[in-house]
Parts: sequence; C-alpha cells; structure tokens
Amino acid sequence: MAYKFSRDEREFGDIKFEGDADTGIDFDANQISLETDGTQRLLINNYGATITGSLELTGSAQSLIVLHTRDADNLKEIAFFKDGNPAAAMQINVNEHLFIENENVKDIILRTNNQNTIRVFGANQRVGIRKTGVAANAELDVNGEAVISGSLTVQDAIALKQGSDPTTLDGHAHIYSKNDAGDAEVFVRDEAGNVTKISPHNNQGEWEYFSKNTKTGKVFRVNMEKMIRKLEEITGESFIEDK
Repeated sequence: MAYKFSRDEREFGDIKFEGDADTGIDFDANQISLETDGTQRLLINNYGATITGSLELTGSAQSLIVLHTRDADNLKEIAFFKDGNPAAAMQINVNEHLFIENENVKDIILRTNNQNTIRVFGANQRVGIRKTGVAANAELDVNGEAVISGSLTVQDAIALKQGSDPTTLDGHAHIYSKNDAGDAEVFVRDEAGNVTKISPHNNQGEWEYFSKNTKTGKVFRVNMEKMIRKLEEITGESFIEDK
C-alpha cells in the first residue's frame, strides 16, 4: 500500500513556498505560524490561536461562530482591547446571563439605519433613545414618542413640559401642559377635542375653572373663588375652609 505521508517521526524546518519566499509556515518551540507577504497571519501556540488581520467566515450553517462553555466556568467573554488595554467585553456567566460591558466610563450604542437608536451613557448610567447629544437628561431620555401597552406605575412626580394642544387621535384622550397667561398649566383633551384645565389657578393664585368646547366654540373661564365669595355674601353661609 502506498502512503503520501511518512508513518514514522520526521523533523522539518520552516516551509517556504517556492514561487513566493514571503509565504510559508514557520515552526518554533511550541508554536506554528502562517505567513503571507512576510507578515504573520495566524499564530497557534499553547495559549490558543491569534489572527492578525480581518476574519471572514462563510458557510451555509446557521451558527458560523460557536463558543462552548462549561458549568464549572465562572465567566466566558469576548474581550475587546484598544492599544493593548481592555476596552469592552461580551460575557456569559454561570447563570447564563449575557453581559455587554464597556470600560472607562464609556458609552454603549445600538445603531440602526446608521443612526444612534439606543445609547447607554456610562458616565451616569442613563439610557437615551434616539438622542443626538452626548448626555441624557434623565434615567430614561426619549427623543420622540413612547407607547406603553399595559399599566404604568410612577413613584414620585411626573414633569410635563409645556407644549401645545395635541391633535385628535381616534380612541384617545390627552393630558398635557401648555402656556396659559405666562405659566405652564395642566390640561386634558378628550377625543372630541374639548379642552379642560385641571391645574385650576390663575396668575393671582385664585382658583378658576377653564374649559373649551370644540362643538359649540365656547370658551368658559370662571373665577371660582370670586363666585363662591359672592355666594357667601348672598346666603350668609361659609363655603371656603382654610384647611
């Protein structure tokens, strides 16, 4: 039977391609390297394999890169280095939680359509959605509309920045803030477009009622304190309590 390789131990030196002296396989103690154009492209040693340059994977399999871990491993990660120093990492721990970590108080950015979609700000651990700046104004800072399907529980206050009357949206009512005589006030707007002020105080600090009816075109503003005090004068009864 003929063999195309030796069945016994043999010693080889480095292998060079006859038509290109800069291309070959170098053998050193406990390591093998592949070179092209005189540059090391692949190094295999006792620590693993090191590739110099880009890596392109093609194939028909669904998983082109597979990383195996064991139950006994505390942490497995893909580490990113910049100038020899750790910059970021993707990790999976023993509980199979996936971590994306950035070093040195840097941001983590998710981009779609060549635009920043979600940005986690490392300096203050805030999240920005569609933010164009380099800082977030709150723990969650959304530039644009937000839709919540389900209940919303808020602990502490809700701040409404003044804007304008919203447009009609089928099946929806609105609560919002807009300028009223120089101050930001809170209003509600029903599906029919009727607007009612629900932060009922004017510039003088008096309680008032304000409503705008889109069907009749009437704007109704009543100084409730004046009306009640006049009613007290007429009836002799007291309707306003200090506490």
